[in-house]
Amino acid sequence: MEILAIWFGVAIVTAIAAGARGRSPIGWFFIGLLCSFMGLIAVLVMRPVGKEIASEALPSSLDQTQYRDCPYCAEPIKKAAVKCKHCGSKVKRQAEDSGDDSTKPVWTIAFASENDADYVTLCSRLSDLDLPMVLDDDAVRVGPYPSRSDALRVQQMLSEKHQLQGKLETSAVGASA
Repeated sequence: MEILAIWFGVAIVTAIAAGARGRSPIGWFFIGLLCSFMGLIAVLVMRPVGKEIASEALPSSLDQTQYRDCPYCAEPIKKAAVKCKHCGSKVKRQAEDSGDDSTKPVWTIAFASENDADYVTLCSRLSDLDLPMVLDDDAVRVGPYPSRSDALRVQQMLSEKHQLQGKLETSAVGASA
């Protein structure tokens, strides 16, 4: 009889712990009845659901001035992003506030495609890499990057690791679309 009381008590504690973590207390009560201490251990090691922790929103190593929230899913994305990496929605590029950039050049890597099928394949491969892209009628451009060295580093990575050969281009900030 004492064992049944302990078994039932562990199921109740499992349900209370599950409720505190945003999980279904009733479901976890039955799991606690079936699995006893294993159910309790499982619910105790689970992360809370529905409670956003500020430190998880953006890793501390990232410069938060380079990010903004997606207007569709509210997840952090780069300001230069045209597509959300979390929900896949197309978003408008957000201009960065950095003084007088009207004559400052930006660097992109242009990938030309011969036909629509190649264009779609290229867009798909590049979007999987989570790089900022500008889609034009004649080419897909990766970037913009504020310095030539950043653009060259990305161009080299795309060439070596993904066998994508692009042409480095530069333009003034006001001229970029």
